[in-house]
Amino acid sequence: MNFRGLKINSTEAMLPDSQHGFAPVIHGIARGTAQVSVKQNGYDVYQTTVPPGPFTIDDINSAANGGDLQVTIKEADGSIQTLYVPYSSVPVLQRAGYTRYALAMGEYRSGNNLQSSPKFIQGSLMHGLEGNWTPYGGMQIAENYQAFNLGIGKDLGLFGAFSFDITQANTTLADDTRHSGQSVKSVYSKSFYQTGTNIQVAGYPILRKVFITYPTVPTVE
Repeated sequence: MNFRGLKINSTEAMLPDSQHGFAPVIHGIARGTAQVSVKQNGYDVYQTTVPPGPFTIDDINSAANGGDLQVTIKEADGSIQTLYVPYSSVPVLQRAGYTRYALAMGEYRSGNNLQSSPKFIQGSLMHGLEGNWTPYGGMQIAENYQAFNLGIGKDLGLFGAFSFDITQANTTLADDTRHSGQSVKSVYSKSFYQTGTNIQVAGYPILRKVFITYPTVPTVE
């Protein structure tokens, strides 16, 4: 959307590569000082040395579509433990403790002198919680138009990952008629380590016949 105004948002560019995107936290136990290596889709993606006892790895590089992790723990005596960590992802998922936000305000520029240039404000917020939960939401407000969005994303481990959100939009058209509608978006993703494949399914049902986005015209379903 073209506009003249102000925009502020978080950026992962300020973070190390290992903190970009979403990746699961790995937990394990080493009997002694051990070398831990992680493979994803057959490729080495991480390696470190851990002291005896429980350990946590939370800085695995993310992968766009996930891909289960093969974790190998090689003890000092040569013994090896292998475990598998399910890793599926959907776009909204954030690492625990990370907040992603965006805020914009200004005047819409349509590029058409015959159309008005209403002022607006819009924003979005996502926050990663422990347990691989990510609540998120957003809003868009302008003269004669308001939309609000609320959703949740979750990494389900062996069962994949999903996100679900609902948007409520209200508008008053030039003829002073008022319209409102709701839309739902759901996304499901699951990776399969055995075959190295990933499936993703998305649905966008509209709950009311007229649902309007900004800036646009009514879409009748």
